[in-house]
Amino acid sequence: MKNKFSTLTILFFGLVIGSCQLKKWLPKTGSVSIVAKINSSDNEIANKTVQVLKKRLDNLQGVEVKFDYDEKQKTATINLHGIDDKAWVNKILEKGNVEFWATYFNEEIATSLMNANKVLSKKNHPFEKRRTDSTDLLTYAENAPPETFDLFKIWQPVTDNKGVFMQGTAVVGYINGNDTSQLNRYLNLLEIKNQFPANCTFYFGAKPVDFTKRGVKNITKNLENIFEIYAIKKYPEQLKAPLDGAFIVDAKSDVAKWGGNEVLFQFNNEGSLRWQNFTRQNIKRAIAIMVDNKIYSAPTVQNEITGGRCSITGDFTPHETLQMAAVLNFGVLPASVTILAQSVVK
Repeated sequence: MKNKFSTLTILFFGLVIGSCQLKKWLPKTGSVSIVAKINSSDNEIANKTVQVLKKRLDNLQGVEVKFDYDEKQKTATINLHGIDDKAWVNKILEKGNVEFWATYFNEEIATSLMNANKVLSKKNHPFEKRRTDSTDLLTYAENAPPETFDLFKIWQPVTDNKGVFMQGTAVVGYINGNDTSQLNRYLNLLEIKNQFPANCTFYFGAKPVDFTKRGVKNITKNLENIFEIYAIKKYPEQLKAPLDGAFIVDAKSDVAKWGGNEVLFQFNNEGSLRWQNFTRQNIKRAIAIMVDNKIYSAPTVQNEITGGRCSITGDFTPHETLQMAAVLNFGVLPASVTILAQSVVK
């Protein structure tokens, strides 16, 4: 199978749920100024959204926050000193819907994926006929062979050097960020949906893969903007996750014992029982941690976890774990937020 990924050798590192002692981390100097619109005409919902935002921002270690809210215009003017990464700050303003889902392993959908590609390859996409004064171009458009769909032109399966699907990983593929919309169109075709289990829904990783941390020394352009694909055990009509962020009572940014960055968090009593049951049901399997429909981590559960403590580990920067902890601590924004203006001072 030849495609733009075919020369890659991907190395995997397992992600394991764990915990460690908290170490304080302070961000660098700089400042970000934001004017944001609260998208609700309901004053109560808008004010609750503002309160959640304030709590998130006040929880940032080493960041000085100035927050002004115009209730009439429903706009917030936010000045943050101690951070100069506007993309990171933007994530603080996202909804923050945290969910925990069981996943399929790569080998469990391998046959479905191969069948989906066979079905898709039989679909013909006729050349678009365009009006033109050129007889040659018109003849070419009418007589050109049909373009065939090929799932594996944009979806790189997770296989070894011999083309065998790798086992025990929740990552089921890789895709360039520019191709995600096209893949979603393919996956929404009824004949393609029917090739996968009814409770199989696909999601992308939250950020591009950093292949330098996976042993790839020479990063070329075809390794940029590449996202992981996950197969979540979720029915299309299923709105409620087995466990969500409503049960989290405390989250902290941390430095893990292995040297990377992580987020430690604690569930309340009910959440602890749910987490214990959920992990018991998924021992030696992966649980995906999803925020706003993007997968941040899919650690493998080593054993039943009691006490309600957990961590999210992965290729995170200190900024990212700090932002994630702020979102986990204070829950979902009741209303969405739109950024109207933004400036950065380094």
